[in-house]
Amino acid sequence: MKTYSSIALAALAFTALATPTFAQTSAADPACMIKNADGSESIDKTKCPDGLKPVAPGAASDAAPAVDSTASKSTTAAPDASTQDPAAAPDSTASTTPAPVESNDIIVPAERLANAKIMTASDFIGKRVYTKAGEDIGEVNDLIVSDNGSVQAVILGVGGFLGLGEKDVAVTMQSIEMQADGSTAKLVVDASKDQLTNAPGYDRVKRTYLN
Repeated sequence: MKTYSSIALAALAFTALATPTFAQTSAADPACMIKNADGSESIDKTKCPDGLKPVAPGAASDAAPAVDSTASKSTTAAPDASTQDPAAAPDSTASTTPAPVESNDIIVPAERLANAKIMTASDFIGKRVYTKAGEDIGEVNDLIVSDNGSVQAVILGVGGFLGLGEKDVAVTMQSIEMQADGSTAKLVVDASKDQLTNAPGYDRVKRTYLN
């Protein structure tokens, strides 16, 4: 009788210990159960921390270790500009601003013409020339211009009548002055008629003095 009582007490104790485990496994979600090697089943605490149901994916963040925010960033290092092909790499020193257009030396600036004492070739060529005494000595036949654009000489036709018997004389531009004559202008040379008549002749075709 005593032996039976001992066995009965042991059975009760085993039943008391096994009941909570059995009750817990029976109430757990089937997805939480894993099969042991001995054929018994137990709860996977990884999937079901509370022993009843799997943890939702969004709720796992509390149990999961903190994720480094920098881990999501690409770990691929940016290419080193110093190792790139120089021909392919953009030149950081190059300016994107268009280069200024060089000034055109062919066109005369407006301010140079506006501030100049305007005299054109038509103001001279074909115009009559007078001495300061008012004598009509001839007309301007041509201008000799150097390669730098300056007037080297004014060719006067003197000593003739209506173009006949005259000779060309080269005088300086500075010796001729344009003077107002009423509403027009006339050319006055700083020389006498005799000086110009006796001056050496100039050949406009050969562009040299006559022998």
